[in-house]
Amino acid sequence: YGYKAQKGTEKPITGQQKAFSDKELHKALTKMGYRVKYIRKKLFDFKFKVPTKDLVLFIRICADLLKEKFPYDEILTLVGSDTENRRLRETIREVQKDLKAGEEGEKVYGKHVDVFGRFASHMLAVASTSGNMAAIYESTAKFLEREEEFKRDIRSVLVMPIMVTLAMIGAILFYVMYIFPKMTVMLTKYNIEIPPMTKATLAFSAFLQDYYLLILGGILAPGFLLFQWARTDRGRYLVHQGMIRLPVIGGVLHKMSIEIFARVFNALYSSRSEEHTSELQSH
Repeated sequence: YGYKAQKGTEKPITGQQKAFSDKELHKALTKMGYRVKYIRKKLFDFKFKVPTKDLVLFIRICADLLKEKFPYDEILTLVGSDTENRRLRETIREVQKDLKAGEEGEKVYGKHVDVFGRFASHMLAVASTSGNMAAIYESTAKFLEREEEFKRDIRSVLVMPIMVTLAMIGAILFYVMYIFPKMTVMLTKYNIEIPPMTKATLAFSAFLQDYYLLILGGILAPGFLLFQWARTDRGRYLVHQGMIRLPVIGGVLHKMSIEIFARVFNALYSSRSEEHTSELQSH
């Protein structure tokens, strides 16, 4: 729902909030001291992906403020009010609300995997029950930065070969389906014997022109099904298993996975060690 509300003589605020009904949202805003001006149900709710740089900035600011011993609830309030990305801002507010309600971190962050990502959601959930939140947040931010840098390098390396391959395929199809048939018209017009290779190419051109929609569907449908399968747990496991066996890139991915394991293990082990030390000191 989209809403507009005002508290006292302050400037009216507008925003969006998930709710089961407009009455529930009206009750929640009234309970917080707001005077509701309107609540409207959104007909279309297109959600864009949160940029990695915004997510990294949020996690890194949280890590820095946690090192300064700021309360986590106050950190979410400060960061949430200054976040420019609307979806991330709404997610932070929802996380803050759920944590105040006493829900477990795993459940709170698990609802926002599409925003934070699988790894970051798990790490932030672990941090909410850890004694060293700052270290875990710092490790998570470093991982996201390294992952984004790696993806950017891969894209820059692959973009030229992909563009050249697509251009070459397009040129071949244009030649076979448009230029080549016009050239062979002259041969058939004067009853000149066509070589077997030319005749086979001409038949292939006619086949493409007659059944191009069927061929296109036959390519796109398996590709879509393969993409959906790759998003499942089993499919993701097999795809990643094949990726680390690729030459050159596979080795980089393998080393990156080892780095992730070492970084996560260090953050979790450090937090447990500090908890144990604080318990000994209290005794």
